[in-house]
Amino acid sequence: MIIYGHKSREIDVASGQFHCPKCDAQRPYIHKQVARYFTLFFVPLFKTKTLGEYVECQVCHRAFKPEILGLVPSEGSETVSAQAEEQRSPWGCILTLVGGLSFVVGVILFLLFTAAQLSGDAGPTNNLGGFIGMLLICPLPLLLLGLLSGGGGIFILRGGKTKDEQDTEEEN
Repeated sequence: MIIYGHKSREIDVASGQFHCPKCDAQRPYIHKQVARYFTLFFVPLFKTKTLGEYVECQVCHRAFKPEILGLVPSEGSETVSAQAEEQRSPWGCILTLVGGLSFVVGVILFLLFTAAQLSGDAGPTNNLGGFIGMLLICPLPLLLLGLLSGGGGIFILRGGKTKDEQDTEEEN
């Protein structure tokens, strides 16, 4: 069973200073973009659609339309260009897909071999050594290949950082 779908994520596009209408003062902001991502086994792989954008004041946490940034120019703001959005290598997606497919094929072969062994005319104990050998030759390497390449693909998609590194980066 292949589980796929989509998930929405927020991406930080830019940051700096702007005049917040609610606070009526210069405040830090983060320009965010909401995008829909294709997921496979609950892992977001690639962006399929941009759903919208907004600017969030970091003091009052109100959201405004991005056009507000053009109304009052801020001096000395440190903005990150929208062009600087991280370009991801397609290898993360490819490895994750290959890993998922290898794992699924390995599970199917394992189930087929097990069903053939258990439903044979001679019974489940006939040629048990050959059955175990066949499991080691075919499905087990596929399962391991699927786990390793899928894990490597997810690691690449996350930017080469572990979950703990990403959590500490988000806190800062």
